[in-house]
Amino acid sequence: MKNISDLYFRKLRLEDVYTFKNWKKHESVLFYDYNFMEETEEDIKNWYKWKTEVPFTEYYAIIYKESPIGYMSLKNINKILKTATIGIAMDPKYIDHGLGSLILEKFLDYLRDENFKIIYLNVALYNNRALKVYKKLGFKIKYKFVMKFNNGEYDERNADFYNNRDSFKRMLNRTFFYVYKMEKKL
Repeated sequence: MKNISDLYFRKLRLEDVYTFKNWKKHESVLFYDYNFMEETEEDIKNWYKWKTEVPFTEYYAIIYKESPIGYMSLKNINKILKTATIGIAMDPKYIDHGLGSLILEKFLDYLRDENFKIIYLNVALYNNRALKVYKKLGFKIKYKFVMKFNNGEYDERNADFYNNRDSFKRMLNRTFFYVYKMEKKL
């Protein structure tokens, strides 16, 4: 098991975001939108503002061995109903090491301590690894919906698409993918 004292989260800082451009890239077209593509100082600052200056939203850096390896979002924060929607993105170099599960457990504990009652998230049907983690953490599927796929068009010649063909739908000459809305009562 990883030393979880080396793994923690804190509010996202601009200096964290500068390190994201050094992250490994996802090779699968299915996960291209998780790649950090900003390169210039202006683009990085704009990305940081775009994420952190939205009302009812907070961003946190995931720190492992004193280096930022990912970030988590807390969106649609409703202080009255005590609900929010979480998201997570990590440097692909650190995926499949159990760190995502560990940091999400810590984050959910933090949200419970902050008196949140229900936490939501969205996960693509083709993201089997994440779906498995969320179920293990106690998230339950509420419903399924479709979203526009922004990483190109569906192409059955691509094994990523073909192997996940039930996760996609072509409508109106566009590619959409199925998403589960999940919830966890804290």
